[in-house]
Amino acid sequence: MSEYNPKGASLKAIFEKYWTAYGGWGALRTSPFFHFSIVFGLLLFVGAETGEIAKQALNIFPNLLGFTLGGYAMLIGFGDRGFHQMLSETDVREGISIMQSVSATFVHFLLLQSFALMIAIFQAFVWNPALLRLLGTILFIYALTSVVALVMAIFRYSRWYGNYLVQNGDG
Repeated sequence: MSEYNPKGASLKAIFEKYWTAYGGWGALRTSPFFHFSIVFGLLLFVGAETGEIAKQALNIFPNLLGFTLGGYAMLIGFGDRGFHQMLSETDVREGISIMQSVSATFVHFLLLQSFALMIAIFQAFVWNPALLRLLGTILFIYALTSVVALVMAIFRYSRWYGNYLVQNGDG
């Protein structure tokens, strides 16, 4: 468990903590969602009209970002103090609590959506070369397929809450 720092941390340190809690490059390299996104993204890149993926990203991600951020806020507030303490004290990996792991999944999903949206804006209004279209297409698909990873994290969270209730005589 990392030490609490009430003064906060640098942006770089916060990103490093997120990346570690997410699983780093190893998690990205072994992610079936990332692998699928590369394959499907290449197929879409070849088959889609120029600019169409960027238009779809501009239509989808603003709403999805808001919905995801709202869901994250609700999840953080879900449960009582004892449940939060249990999630914060139980490690899923060395030095990474359950709470950090679930939060990292949400953060990863939110960052993917944000980057996909930024690339789509750049493509729509500034510059749309082939390499950026390919990157934007893969990121678009990766962000969408990451919904499954997020849903599974929420499901795990609900199972932990159910177990917590049973262990404490409330379930």
